[in-house]
Amino acid sequence: MSTSQDQQPLTLAPRELDHHLSYLKLPFMAQHYDELAQQAATKQWSHLDYLSTLAQGEADWRRDRATQNR
Repeated sequence: MSTSQDQQPLTLAPRELDHHLSYLKLPFMAQHYDELAQQAATKQWSHLDYLSTLAQGEADWRRDRATQNR
């Protein structure tokens, strides 16, 4: 995926984003991206803080599931 300064930001409909997250098997992100986006806007998080929080939640969720499965 190429990124450049003059590209327009990609705007996805929530349904498209849900589809991508499901395809990528990211259930925590699929369930929490909207709630965390609202929290990020309220608390003025950077994009990286928002993404990091989502990724951390996904990683924690997977660790918990792995522990439960053992």
